[in-house]
Amino acid sequence: LARDVAANYLNSCAKDAILFTNGDNDTFPLWYAQEVEGVKTDVRVCNLMLLNTDWYIDQMKFKANESAPLPITLPSKKYYDGVNNQVFIVEKTKDPVDIKTIIDWVNSDNKATKVQASPTELLDIIPSRTIRIPVDADKVIASGTVRPEDRDKIVPYIDIKLKGNSILKSTLIVLDILAHNNWERPIYYVSGYHPDALGLEEYFQLEGLAYRLVPIKSSNKNILDYGRIDSRVLYDNVRKFQWRGANNPKVDIDYNHKRTILVVRARLVYARLAKQLAAEGKYETAVQVLDDCMKVLPLETLSYDPYMPDVIEAYFEAGAIDKATQMSKDLASYYYSHLDYYLKQDKYIVRSADYEIETAFTYTSKVADSCTNFGKKDVGEEITKNLDGYYHKYVSIVQPGTKQP
Repeated sequence: LARDVAANYLNSCAKDAILFTNGDNDTFPLWYAQEVEGVKTDVRVCNLMLLNTDWYIDQMKFKANESAPLPITLPSKKYYDGVNNQVFIVEKTKDPVDIKTIIDWVNSDNKATKVQASPTELLDIIPSRTIRIPVDADKVIASGTVRPEDRDKIVPYIDIKLKGNSILKSTLIVLDILAHNNWERPIYYVSGYHPDALGLEEYFQLEGLAYRLVPIKSSNKNILDYGRIDSRVLYDNVRKFQWRGANNPKVDIDYNHKRTILVVRARLVYARLAKQLAAEGKYETAVQVLDDCMKVLPLETLSYDPYMPDVIEAYFEAGAIDKATQMSKDLASYYYSHLDYYLKQDKYIVRSADYEIETAFTYTSKVADSCTNFGKKDVGEEITKNLDGYYHKYVSIVQPGTKQP
């Protein structure tokens, strides 16, 4: 599975992409896939953790396989070990500053662009908290970043709002890349909501396991459900996914592999695609996507996870009411059995199982809401009634004597 997850990441990216990864587990398998199996060698994997080191930044300035060098303009004197490990934000203006100007400012030898840290030390600074990335609509359409029919959705610029008192070296280099890429190469992140994502999640587009930076603003629901969806791109990429062994009952899928499936939000990707297809009136295709999900990532080998309620909700939205209803009942029964087990244990064990108990309530409650919202009120009410009973029992164990409604 590690190899297939890596290939799925790479195959989520358009040609000649730059893919920002976060750490070891989402980088090393991708290197293997590229260097050993030759998967998408035009994509440049850029590890954000290693981007804090001078030797790795130097590597990014060279061609690798089919990937051209990254557009890093800062010279080594601005990032070698011990230099600009941390770059402080000293606001010279409250106004937005063009991203290329920010890099020019850091690269300048003019003392006016520095702060005097000591009689012998001048430090580079970031002169504004708001950094502006300009957008050329013609260019982003020509490069395939945005479809021509979506021209009216393109924003004239993207503002980065820096937080805290400083940025790390890796963030400085990411800013350099964004400044000088000029919307020419596709830029992807494996995930958002970390410092090097720079708060750009509103401009993410989910294209598989990776998110593409696009100049179209979207409304994000939460830290799991973010990024707009182009259903044609996402559908094509999801159809390429491989999860070999995941549906084979003879294969032992250990904790680490199960956790990987969770971390990459595999089922959620299918669910989000299906919901988008349903919203576009493509109900049969939406159901097909969900059926594929349950075929390659079945409950028999990969049990219920936080994203199964989303899969069930997507079935409802796609019009597969009977299937979604039965899946809701099955999920409820699964978590009832867990609650039955935990709530007959001693108090200290019940307290130690708080997370498992709370997730059982959360996921089951979510499918109850879906049932109610999609015309299966009787099923939703029955699940809710059962959950109320379990909750009262839970409270009586952990907080005996508490008055309950």
